[in-house]
Amino acid sequence: MFERTKRVLRGSSGPLRAALDVYAAGINRRAPRRTGALAASFKVTTNGPASGSVSSSSVAAHTQEFGARIAPTKTALRFTGPPVTFIRRAVFVPAQPYVAPTFTQDTQRAVDAAGRALASEITH
Repeated sequence: MFERTKRVLRGSSGPLRAALDVYAAGINRRAPRRTGALAASFKVTTNGPASGSVSSSSVAAHTQEFGARIAPTKTALRFTGPPVTFIRRAVFVPAQPYVAPTFTQDTQRAVDAAGRALASEITH
């Protein structure tokens, strides 16, 4: 049994993947939604048993999490709508945290999922 456990721990990314899947689901659930593109942009990647990540392909992910001041480099920003045109020197995007709350609130669920995955790999 001990040799089997060592083999499982050395070559399996199952427990890590299970934990990262919990985090990815939490991030997806908490991500701000207007079109759904941000929530759909997250993916889980594992590189062996001890390395993995949850990442986003969206350029808006960092801005939504931390907020930002968006300013043009040369001219003013122009927003054209049906009734009027707005010209602004900068636009402020307020922070809408969704990643940090996920890691704070879902850690125990991630640990439990990793434990279940590890136990399943050891006993089967």
